[in-house]
Amino acid sequence: MGLGRGKDDYKLAATSEKPTSKKAKKEKGKRDMEELKKEVDLDDHKLTLDELHRKYGTDLARGLSNARAKEILLRDGPNALTPPPTTPEWVKFCKQAKSSKIMDSFKNLVPQQALVLRDGEKKSINAEEVVVGDLVEVKGGDRIPADLRVISAHGCKVDNSSLTGESEPQSRTPDFSNDNPLETRNIAFFSTNCVEGTARGVVINTGDHTVMGRIATLASSLDGGKTPIAKEIEHFIHIITGVAVFLGVSFFVLSLILGYGWLEAHLLVMKGAPERILDRCSTILLNGKEQNLDDELKDAFQNAYVELGGLGERVLGFCHFSLPDDQFPEGFAFDTEEVNFPTENLCFIGLMNRILIFGLFAETALAAFLSYCPGMDIALRMYPLKPCWWFCAFPYSLLIFLYDEARRYILRRNPGGWVEQETYY
Repeated sequence: MGLGRGKDDYKLAATSEKPTSKKAKKEKGKRDMEELKKEVDLDDHKLTLDELHRKYGTDLARGLSNARAKEILLRDGPNALTPPPTTPEWVKFCKQAKSSKIMDSFKNLVPQQALVLRDGEKKSINAEEVVVGDLVEVKGGDRIPADLRVISAHGCKVDNSSLTGESEPQSRTPDFSNDNPLETRNIAFFSTNCVEGTARGVVINTGDHTVMGRIATLASSLDGGKTPIAKEIEHFIHIITGVAVFLGVSFFVLSLILGYGWLEAHLLVMKGAPERILDRCSTILLNGKEQNLDDELKDAFQNAYVELGGLGERVLGFCHFSLPDDQFPEGFAFDTEEVNFPTENLCFIGLMNRILIFGLFAETALAAFLSYCPGMDIALRMYPLKPCWWFCAFPYSLLIFLYDEARRYILRRNPGGWVEQETYY
């Protein structure tokens, strides 16, 4: 048999037309995905050897010529899986994205060498250089370099477990045995192993057009959905963010209405151990008014400090002092080495519990778990916070519970309404 015209009308699975816009690229991607989701459209297993020769232009005794193989390689590209688009490193750093390892595992499936017959001579070439129409020989222990239409075999068996899940080796013969290309015995698939015997076949698909290539493309193109707990957390974050922004803007506008301006003077603020702070103070702030710090107030401070310390609370003392505008104008250079500002006769503001400082934020996050997570008794045993700390979150838990129950009630009474469209359910 001589060389024929070849498969000049061979087409790639993805169209070769170059999209001219983002919209065209998106539509092209959708069409490609739909094609990949369809059943494998393959009829080479039904062809006779003469029909196979006419379709691929392959001399079944001598194989392709080197010139013809180079033409097909330029037309179809190398016999390798196309990696998915990579994310820039700075985007990965900002988003802390998890890079997919799917394509890396499929790359390892490509064998290093393949034995082909070209111009009547056997030669070992890189598997990426195998082209459609090549005559390939495999033996026991080899990995199939591409989808092959078997034309001769001697006791050949392949391991299809990586593709179809069949645990037993499957025999391969030149005879057509099933209409389904995945079940017929005269097709050997890319990435499967030849476990025994020898076989010779014509390459009918390479790279992304192989059955395994279709699976790899589908696996790397699927977007993972969010889990229910991820949706709950995201929804909770949206609520807290909205409340925080609303309160921040409201207080800012309120301060402007009340006449507060921008920076008008310097304010000295000091924090530290309560007894050290009190030693530097001569006045105390009570009910918004500054009063002289007498012995009675010092005793009251000492009692409160000892009581909180006995409960294991970390307590800090705070004081401040308004610096005069004439002595400390805007741009005044403060020096902490040679102190040039007052550190005595300050005004004691009071004691502050560290839990109260961060409670509005930390305990609000715990509120979600108190309201929705089962097994909170286990959580309490693993992380035994004081009851008063857990009760800090109770008002927020109650608000979230009432909001969510109201939303669920509306969804039950009016399914498909605006509430369902505006929420994550």
